[in-house]
Amino acid sequence: MNHVYAMPVPENRRVECASRRFGALFATRVEPAIYSWASALAPLYRGGYWSFFCLSNGGFYMAPAHESVFEVRAPNGFDGRLSADALGVAACMYAFSHGAFHRDEAGAGAEACSRHFHLLRDLAIQHRERGAILSVID
Repeated sequence: MNHVYAMPVPENRRVECASRRFGALFATRVEPAIYSWASALAPLYRGGYWSFFCLSNGGFYMAPAHESVFEVRAPNGFDGRLSADALGVAACMYAFSHGAFHRDEAGAGAEACSRHFHLLRDLAIQHRERGAILSVID
């Protein structure tokens, strides 16, 4: 597998980046689901500004834009700590996974979510917190 790396998305390209990958579903379903999963996984998460990242393999994720470490409790029983970046990866993976099972009329939203789950997993297995991320999403 090739090394996958994340590239920050400039402020003026955020809408274009997300829309290109998810279409109109990003603003209506994907982005709210990511925030919801972050809140569910990290009870002390209280919102804030998020950074967007494009991946070298064509993927995407977003993460809280600060250096906090979060206590995380996942539905699968994981109980541990994640950096803001790792929390973003995990929250996106949960949102993409669940989105893959919600078909719109054309099925494009589910297909995009499924594709981006796998592209982000390629980054997750190379992430410095891979053990914790994979435990959270398992």
